[in-house]
Amino acid sequence: MNAMNNDQFDKLSELIDSDGGPGAQGARLVLVEGVRAKEAAEVVGVTFQSVYKSVRRFKKAFELAKAVHQ
Repeated sequence: MNAMNNDQFDKLSELIDSDGGPGAQGARLVLVEGVRAKEAAEVVGVTFQSVYKSVRRFKKAFELAKAVHQ
């Protein structure tokens, strides 16, 4: 099961003022498409750490948004 859908990811990108760069593109692959972080990093041409950091940032924002919504 994927962590979020495309619409949720787009809204979070706006909320956290993401630049939409390669790290964010990798995070989208992980969180929306279910790709492993290592593979996503290879696809977008950045380090695993860059994708992992972006994934953590998006997950944290998603959890905070869900908590506010409850």
